[in-house]
Order: sequence, then structure tokens, then C-alpha cells
Amino acid sequence: MATATRERLTSAAITLHHPLDYYFALFLRAKKNEGLKSRTLSDHESHYRYFQR
Repeated sequence: MATATRERLTSAAITLHHPLDYYFALFLRAKKNEGLKSRTLSDHESHYRYFQR
């Protein structure tokens, strides 16, 4: 349930235990298993490369 006030996350509150590429690979594998079309998967990869730049 949403509350009227939200705490802001600070960079100290977010800790990645693996490189971002690791998490993207997990995401992409999950999307492949969901049966997304190859064009959609390709777009996800393209957007991720853009994000990296």
C-alpha cells in the first residue's frame, strides 16, 4: 500500500553485488524465457548499449 510520504533512496542505500551487465543478462534471459520476439529482445539490447554510453 502506498503511503503519502516516501523516503528517498540515496546512493548509499543501493548496493549492487555484481556488475550491471550481470543483471541485464538475467533480465534478458528472463525475457527470452517469456517468449518475447527476437525484435523486442534486440531492441532491449540496443537500448541497454545506448544506456551504457
